[in-house]
Amino acid sequence: MKNKLLTLIAIFLCTNCYSTENENFKFGNFKNNIVSHLNINTIFRQLHQIEDTAKDVQKVQEQYSIKLTNDLEKQLAPKFINYQPDSLLVLLQWAESFKYYAEVDANHQMLFEVINTFWMNYIANKLNTYYQANNDIKHTFKFKYLRSSCMAQQFNVPINNTSSEKVLGYFTESKYSYLYDRFSNGTSFLFKASLFLLVLITLLSYFALFRSTKRRIIKKKI
Repeated sequence: MKNKLLTLIAIFLCTNCYSTENENFKFGNFKNNIVSHLNINTIFRQLHQIEDTAKDVQKVQEQYSIKLTNDLEKQLAPKFINYQPDSLLVLLQWAESFKYYAEVDANHQMLFEVINTFWMNYIANKLNTYYQANNDIKHTFKFKYLRSSCMAQQFNVPINNTSSEKVLGYFTESKYSYLYDRFSNGTSFLFKASLFLLVLITLLSYFALFRSTKRRIIKKKI
């Protein structure tokens, strides 16, 4: 799945080149480079090779940005009509690579940040679309991972959870201090008393059932 998606990106860039009246060059010789699946290292290396021979470096970066955002989105659109979590995970990993490079390459920081932001926003929007079409995917591990990755970079993927789902989620994530704080400060005395009474009645019922069962077992033995 990963190889298919990244190879599709590579093939797209193979057939798209940038040219003006003053400059003519391609995005490197990608046809001989598809074996690398156009990973971030290949893009980084090819970008430097193009800039070394270009007169207008800024224009090169602008065109590179367009090819790796809007133009590439159109090419990949058919692949993401339906929910494809594995392909989204590959796209996520690919997009996050630009974020890491932006942190270490000041000359291309803005370019890589634009590409990263574009695709993270794309993934977040797609997740929201898929969720609106099928709410049940919110319970799957891959959806949760994709959503948490987007949320970590401030790309919101809103979902609706029932009160019981929220409480269960807090228990699963071991957020006991949060639950205690919410219970202590966010509920009234009447609610606390009612909950305590309900718990007490439940425990007494189980205790009575246990004693009754134990007595029947003892009588059968006698």
